[in-house]
Amino acid sequence: MLPTSTGLVLVDETFTLLQADRSAIAILTYPDHPATPAGLQTRLNALCAIGGTTQYFVSGTRTYSYRAIPLQVVQQRGYITALLFERVHRKEVDHLLAAGALFHLSPRQRETVWGIMQGLTTKEIAAHMRVSPHTVKQFVRQSMEKLGVTTRAGIVGRVVSTDVTAGRLAAPAHDTAGTYPPA
Repeated sequence: MLPTSTGLVLVDETFTLLQADRSAIAILTYPDHPATPAGLQTRLNALCAIGGTTQYFVSGTRTYSYRAIPLQVVQQRGYITALLFERVHRKEVDHLLAAGALFHLSPRQRETVWGIMQGLTTKEIAAHMRVSPHTVKQFVRQSMEKLGVTTRAGIVGRVVSTDVTAGRLAAPAHDTAGTYPPA
């Protein structure tokens, strides 16, 4: 059992591990014992090689996102980067990936939609993506156009109503009498 659903790791500019909290070690080394993080540096190297601002990976049966947050230059150490690991619900990621494929969302549009799904403001999404709020607004508009909706709530609704198994929009459930929702 993981002690928490978030973890933090500090790495230098070559992605060499400097510091990790217990939760991050548990997340990255599952199912190994968290007290002996064998292969932790190897796992970090594999994750960092993927690149991008937000990535997803599976540890055991749980899905996590991680994002790199650059920190200030520290004397004798060079650039320090914090890697923040957060548990995400696989169902949300599956819906986002299916909607992204079905509606041809770019990776940056998917990242914007993910921020919207997490309840972030335009400024928060911009800070996370390291772009201007104006750029995020453009991604939101483009996503709305591709998804065929006119509001941020519509984006979330369209994404969660995407059928992840068939890659198409899920039809509302109807009973034989035609009432909705079914009894």
